[in-house]
Amino acid sequence: MTSLIDSVLDRYDEEHITELKISEKEAIITELSDKGVFLLKGGVAGVAKRLEMSEPSVYRYMSKVK
Repeated sequence: MTSLIDSVLDRYDEEHITELKISEKEAIITELSDKGVFLLKGGVAGVAKRLEMSEPSVYRYMSKVK
């Protein structure tokens, strides 16, 4: 799972990951959701950690992009 998250997020500069625009975060969440990351145990936590955001924020983005 971590490698799948990394493959999507490696396109973004690690130093600027916290400065992503809302539309960029929505695109990331959509892509990860399409790839089934959130169906795996720990998927939300892994994405939240990598994007340096809270798990509830990831859930909010997920509900927005559905």
